[in-house]
Amino acid sequence: MIWAKRRFAYAAYAPHRDRLADLQVTMPANSREFMMVGREVDDEVGLQDIYIGVPNKELLHLFEGFEIVSEGDLPKEIDAFISRTMGNLKNALRFAIFRSGVTLAGMLLNSVARATSGPNSACWKLQSP
Repeated sequence: MIWAKRRFAYAAYAPHRDRLADLQVTMPANSREFMMVGREVDDEVGLQDIYIGVPNKELLHLFEGFEIVSEGDLPKEIDAFISRTMGNLKNALRFAIFRSGVTLAGMLLNSVARATSGPNSACWKLQSP
């Protein structure tokens, strides 16, 4: 999996979220390798760093402005798992476990709240109890 990062204001990442979701449909064998997560920028209201995961480097040309980062550069904690559909909660949990130190038991102690930002879209926020 290849990871890339770009900074956005508010929900300006939405076209990229939709493109990622379309790729999941057109490439079902790789659907688990498409992810988008967000981390709010400290002291900057409305700004967040958005990280995308794609199966191969060739797909990155579809995501203008994103720059490749290593797995080691991914945030240990995320503020949002971003998905056009609600069926990707499992992927949010996989990401948390992947980045971890987070155990499955620890994830189950967190509550998951859904905030919508448009039709058929969902932003899953991982919140401490």
